[in-house]
Amino acid sequence: MSEDENIVKRVCRELGITQRELAEIIGNSEATIHSAIAKAKI
Repeated sequence: MSEDENIVKRVCRELGITQRELAEIIGNSEATIHSAIAKAKI
């Protein structure tokens, strides 16, 4: 994994799921996931 690759995007790609599905799995909203990615908080 390169330093600039987002871990959420990598996990979704590896598991073959969408960010929406990941949000449901971890009990969070899709908007929260998108916001965290955009702000580079994860």
